[in-house]
Amino acid sequence: MSDNERIKSLADAAISGGSAIQQLQAAYDEVGWRIQEPSWAKARHLLYHLLSATTELALLVEEVEHAEDRGETVTSDEFIKTISEHASVSAHLLFHAAQIANMAGADLGAELVKLHHGNAQRFAPDSGFAQLDL
Repeated sequence: MSDNERIKSLADAAISGGSAIQQLQAAYDEVGWRIQEPSWAKARHLLYHLLSATTELALLVEEVEHAEDRGETVTSDEFIKTISEHASVSAHLLFHAAQIANMAGADLGAELVKLHHGNAQRFAPDSGFAQLDL
C-alpha cells in the first residue's frame, strides 16, 4: 500500500470513527448533559469544561517552564510520562469537540480530514494529506 493509499484509508476510517463518536456523544447528551437549551447556554457550559481541560494541560506545561527557569533539566520523555498520567484530558477534549460538531451539524471526522488537508497544502504539499481528494 502506498503512503497516499494509507492516508486515504486512515481518512476514511477517521470519518467513520468521527461519526460513531458523535452518535455516542449525542446519546450521552440525551441522558447525561442537562444544559441543552438555549443552545448558547449549552455552548457556554461546555466551554467551561474545555477551559478546565486545557487549564489542566497548561498547568503541566507551566511546571516544566518553572523547572527550566530554576535551571533543572526536563526531558521530553519525562514530560510525555507526565502527560500520560493525565491522559483523560484528551477524552475531555474529544467529548466537547463532538458536542460542538453535533451542535453545528458538522461531521467531526470529515472536518478533521479537511483540516489536515488544508494544513498539508501549506506545510506538507508533497504528502498524502495534501493529495486527498475531498
